[in-house]
Amino acid sequence: MNTALNKWSYMARRERWEHPILSYKLPLGFGGLLIVLSLIAVLIGKELLIDQAGNWETRIQMNGLDADLSSLGAPIANAGSAVTMGFGLVGLLVGWAYVLSALYQERKDRSILFWLSLPLSNTETVLAKWLYGWILLPMTYFLIGWVAGGIIVLISAMGAAAMVSDTGLIAEAMAIHGVGLAGHSGTMVVQIAWIAPFFAWSLLVSQWALRTPLLWVLGVPLVATLVENLLFDVAWLTDWFWSRANISAEMMSSESVQSLQLGLGLIVAALMIGCTIWSRRHCFDRLP
Repeated sequence: MNTALNKWSYMARRERWEHPILSYKLPLGFGGLLIVLSLIAVLIGKELLIDQAGNWETRIQMNGLDADLSSLGAPIANAGSAVTMGFGLVGLLVGWAYVLSALYQERKDRSILFWLSLPLSNTETVLAKWLYGWILLPMTYFLIGWVAGGIIVLISAMGAAAMVSDTGLIAEAMAIHGVGLAGHSGTMVVQIAWIAPFFAWSLLVSQWALRTPLLWVLGVPLVATLVENLLFDVAWLTDWFWSRANISAEMMSSESVQSLQLGLGLIVAALMIGCTIWSRRHCFDRLP
């Protein structure tokens, strides 16, 4: 058991070592930038909200809206939620880009010949790359986004609390942000499960495409869509497939999917991953 866990842990670390920018440098850098910008915004806002007598203006008026700074706990926490889910969305896009190039790149630079010499099966290699791009990368971005969002919420709440002399605003905003982690995590898990077939299809294309995997991963479904419409005047299969490629803020809602659809998608994804393993085992010499 420990040997298997150590092997999978090594394979995950290997992917992280090979792709440090995508794995953690990009989200950490972007999160740090957002934190710095939020701090600057709070400092500028404090200066703008000082009246001529040197006192704090505890109400703000903007675009016809009038708000009391002491009631901004929930809106500030909502900003943190937006950062969290925004990072999750970016993580899904980065994970898809990784999956699309993972097996293609090792064939292109001939490193596949080296990896095949290691005591790792094709099944383990394919599953490691699949799980890394499909789950680990998006969830890494999501968690970094949640931490960055929490820091932004703290900075913003501290700025507002200093203006109204109400430390309860900080506790309110941070509590809402913390409680929101459970709901956001559930939404993220559902979205990851929903797009499984599209990610599996991308990994399969990455294995057998001789050039331009992006063209194949989008071109084949487009041709299938035209054929289905012209010959059968329906679009059941292609509509189902394209719905699984919908990586957007609208889709990041657990209310928009059903358990049966999720289960069907995971079965289709598993079949595609099986085809990918078979192709890598028997067509490893298919080099770009």
